[in-house]
Amino acid sequence: CKDNDINEVLEELKPYIGLTDTNVGEMLVYKNDTIVSSSLALYGEYSYIELEIIARWLDQSSLHLDIGTNIGYHALAINKITQCDVMGFEPQMNHFAIAAYNTKDKNIQLNRAAVGKSTGTIRISDFVPSTMGNYGEMHITEDDTGSEVPVVAVDDLNLERCSSMKI
Repeated sequence: CKDNDINEVLEELKPYIGLTDTNVGEMLVYKNDTIVSSSLALYGEYSYIELEIIARWLDQSSLHLDIGTNIGYHALAINKITQCDVMGFEPQMNHFAIAAYNTKDKNIQLNRAAVGKSTGTIRISDFVPSTMGNYGEMHITEDDTGSEVPVVAVDDLNLERCSSMKI
């Protein structure tokens, strides 16, 4: 995705997002997301104990794949705890734009794609940012609703290393 696309999405989301302090630094979060963003705004973290467990197996030479990056919290936390490379995958454009903002200037590579067993495309559900709800609750749609997104297979990425994945 181009920076212009990301900036346009962030501009459209402006009424529905805000900055909050977290244990990995200041992050953009959704005002109406009842799960991840709400936890970050209330507690400054989301499932941090899981990240500490994953981090035990990683060091600076590791590569961690964050599949379903959402707004980037887990990618940021793993990178902060271990200083390892992180590769994130997020197909939902609003989430991707916020994650791109949140991870800028970090050793985190973001990809706007879903991950599956083979390369292709799928359609995923969208959400309305003015409505309260669980914004991480995405699903594949079988009709023309939602957004068409690319799918990549990890095996096709020809990675030199992969130490762990969060899916």
